[in-house]
Amino acid sequence: MTAVGSAAPPRARVVGLLAAAAFLAALALAAPESASAQCSMCRTALEQNPDAAAGFNRAILFLLLMPYAVFGALTAIYLRSRRRSPAPAPAPAPARPGFAAGPRLAESGKA
Repeated sequence: MTAVGSAAPPRARVVGLLAAAAFLAALALAAPESASAQCSMCRTALEQNPDAAAGFNRAILFLLLMPYAVFGALTAIYLRSRRRSPAPAPAPAPARPGFAAGPRLAESGKA
C-alpha cells in the first residue's frame, strides 16, 4: 500500500489500467445489443439497401484507418529527416585547471 499523496509505482499503475480496460471490454461484450446499437434511421436505411450497407462499412474502415495512416506518415517523415541529417560532432571535453596535458607529462619523464 502506498502512502497518501505518493504516486503508485509505474508497473502497478499499468497493471491497474489493463485490469480496468479488461473490465470495460467484458462489460461491452456482456451486453451486445446495447454495444452494437445504431440509430433507427441508419438501421432502416441499411436494411433496405445492401449497397448502402457495403458503402457504410467501407466508410467506417476508412475512418478507423486514417489516424494510423497520418501518424505513420508523420513518423516516417521524421525518421527520414533524422536519418539524413549528419550527427553533430561531439563537444570537446573542457580543460580541467591544475592538470597537465599529455605532452607535458612526456616532457617531465613520468610517463
